[in-house]
Amino acid sequence: MENQTVHIQSADEINKEVRTWALPEGAIIRFGRGYVEDLALSPDRKTLVVATCIGVWLYELSTMTPTHLWETERGMSCRLNFSPNGKWLAIGNRDQTLKVWDVDRGTSITRIESSKVRFRSRLSRVVFSNDSQYIATSEPLIGIVHLWHAETGEQIAEFQADPDITVRWQGGVPRPLCFSDDGQLLACPTPADIEGTADFISVWHVETGEQIASLKGHTARVYALNFSPCGKYLAAGDLSGGTLREWDVTAGTQMREFSYPEYRQIMPTYSGSGSLLAAGVHQSTLTVWDVKTDEKLNTFDSHGGVDVLRFLTEKSPSGGRLKSALIFATERDIKMWDMDNSRAVASISREVHYPHFVEFLPDGQTLVSVDSPEAICWNVAEKRRQRAIVRPNTTIRSVYISPTGSIRAIGSIENRLLVWDVDTDETIVTFAGHQEFVRTFAFAPLGEPFASGDTEGKIYVWDTQGKQTTLLGHTRLIRSLVFDPDGKRLVSGSTDGTARVWDVDSGKEIATLPLAPFDLTLEAERYVGDAEQKQRKLRLQRNRHIRGDTAYHPIPMEAVVFSPCGSIIVGGMHNEIRLWDATTYQLLMAILPPHECRQPFALTFSSCGRYLASGSWWYAGERAPIQLWEVATWEIIATLTGHPTDVQCLAFSRDNTLLASASFDGTILLWDMKRYLQNEKS
Repeated sequence: MENQTVHIQSADEINKEVRTWALPEGAIIRFGRGYVEDLALSPDRKTLVVATCIGVWLYELSTMTPTHLWETERGMSCRLNFSPNGKWLAIGNRDQTLKVWDVDRGTSITRIESSKVRFRSRLSRVVFSNDSQYIATSEPLIGIVHLWHAETGEQIAEFQADPDITVRWQGGVPRPLCFSDDGQLLACPTPADIEGTADFISVWHVETGEQIASLKGHTARVYALNFSPCGKYLAAGDLSGGTLREWDVTAGTQMREFSYPEYRQIMPTYSGSGSLLAAGVHQSTLTVWDVKTDEKLNTFDSHGGVDVLRFLTEKSPSGGRLKSALIFATERDIKMWDMDNSRAVASISREVHYPHFVEFLPDGQTLVSVDSPEAICWNVAEKRRQRAIVRPNTTIRSVYISPTGSIRAIGSIENRLLVWDVDTDETIVTFAGHQEFVRTFAFAPLGEPFASGDTEGKIYVWDTQGKQTTLLGHTRLIRSLVFDPDGKRLVSGSTDGTARVWDVDSGKEIATLPLAPFDLTLEAERYVGDAEQKQRKLRLQRNRHIRGDTAYHPIPMEAVVFSPCGSIIVGGMHNEIRLWDATTYQLLMAILPPHECRQPFALTFSSCGRYLASGSWWYAGERAPIQLWEVATWEIIATLTGHPTDVQCLAFSRDNTLLASASFDGTILLWDMKRYLQNEKS
């Protein structure tokens, strides 16, 4: 039977009020619902729950429309699971807390503090026992499993196979765990070495705490586990090129091994009848098949990479397995395949993945964001997604908006770059000069020439007439590029710790911007901003002078902008914002943001030039702040705290009434600037 689409909700169908749910103070619209971290389905199959970077969304499954948004105070929800009785929802956050919510009341009844979790590592997996009494949690860097009482938060037990091994780096792969259907056994991978290159699987008896099995044979990290309905067998998928192993838990021996080299990861589960099923992702195709018969049950085109993949099984009160569903999140949407109901698919648009560029059209009513591989136009007044800018097999990197509102896009097909007119879809120019991966792009103020920088440190300037200039000097990845307002000069920042100014026509280096710190003992007045940060820098420099340590360790310039008049170059660096004279290239001053804003890697000026907005990567606070600076005094006039993690880019509307901020959290916020910037018109 062919796939039947139950419901696909377009952006135009979404209730506009959703875009204003739980907004931070000062924000008026949110585009996007947050980067997806985990998925869960209620046992009655009425509610789909999505853990995102901004909170936890609850959807009515029959219509795929959102009903609630929970856990927004901090956001960064990363792990989810329903209790089998459907009463509770366990939510694990990146701040190392675990909360249990009463689903009917919509309130949190239990909070397990981070101090109870070793090494303050984020929760890797959260699962309920089948009687809904206990919650088991795992951690990514160590083979420790905690067992908690679901209603009281009391720790019941702790299981650990080898207390001497702590993995140095997990690389983001969760450490799975699972209960047997009768609740007597609990399994979790345990690191076999401190490098985290391989795991063995530990199986414990829940009541006695005895480790009854140590299943060794995996040559890579295990990322998926599932017990058979009888509890005798355990299926595990690891990262060794699509390897799936089935173990006899009682005997402690491997029964079968299956290899699917075209699939990097294999997700196993057992059906109610005990058949071993597996799901695998290859490029943009997701396939599910019966392992024993090797029969393909279904294939999906995921239209991009799969971020989250879950097999979810409904269980009867007696513990038997009733129905299975496959839920996965791609770059564009969230889909569910009900394997027991005509293979039906339900879908929710994700809208935004990782936005890394925003700009307003001149009318201020349309916002364009780049969220590779596509760009999106948003209707600000109507709070809706207006249209997507896409090209087959092309990843959009940046866009240029002319004073009349026409749009050019720059994209890549591998390392071949192309620029096209979005309205006509006409290709303007292609360029194939780079040999290494191209990371950074810039348009000149009039739309051309174009600049591109790669991971090797090469910069090319090219135009529609076929002129090509190579800028050589950097030795490592190019992090930032910007043309001056006349398009005659280009400024570049690299991870080699240098920032350079180039003549666009000749390709010659004009100057190197000084990145060495001021000597605070002599030039303390040239540091402005946060007094506490200034005192901290002064203490550090004095200690270095006492030790005789005069070596300077270059710090990369992560972001760079020109003031609208072109007189000042502003760079965002670790711990400070630098200002250089755009004529003499002398360092004018260094602005010290507050400690929680120590990575100001997003910068933009208001069109009048009187204000600068700086956005931070997340450091130590609950949110990643955005600072509004008055240029005349370099004092902070407002702090906007809305994104729970890194702010990637910022843009003012042309009349300075709105500020758009795009974040690694998978959302774009629009802020009302009228309350902060007085009497400002472009």
